[in-house]
Amino acid sequence: MQYYPIQDLNEQSSISPHADYGGFTLLYQDQVGGLEVLNANGIWVPAPPKEHAYIVNTGSYMEVLSNGRFPATVHRAFGNPSCERYSLPFFFNPDPDITIAPHPKLLVAGIKPAFEPQNVSRRQIKGLMTNRPDHPFFKKLRALGLKEEKLTFELVSKPIEEIVALNS
Repeated sequence: MQYYPIQDLNEQSSISPHADYGGFTLLYQDQVGGLEVLNANGIWVPAPPKEHAYIVNTGSYMEVLSNGRFPATVHRAFGNPSCERYSLPFFFNPDPDITIAPHPKLLVAGIKPAFEPQNVSRRQIKGLMTNRPDHPFFKKLRALGLKEEKLTFELVSKPIEEIVALNS
């Protein structure tokens, strides 16, 4: 659950623009709103909450599977200066041990696929380390000299002390 407290207009917190890694995300918003989606023209459009409705955001892996037919939804969210806001995302992700590639039935003969096959775990770690370079966990990993190519999803799910012990 994502919680946004009442915000001072000058100190409004937000979730930076991003696309989710998974296949797709179902998002339930309270009635306050605050979610915006980047449309095909590069314009931020509000995604107002609707009673008893979920927002479906396609993720990076759906973009790969569909060979770009369903692009990952770039979105951001803001707190509200007059009231609290809650949102409840449900992430649907592939198994981190698989390799993901465009589905063969969505490929056109003679045209190269838009995406190369990718290991889910490696792609997610690379994305997290690139998109969240200031996150304390990834700062510690870099300070320890651990390179992203040595990291697996299973490994980064462990406490930092265990990671150090396994890589000594």
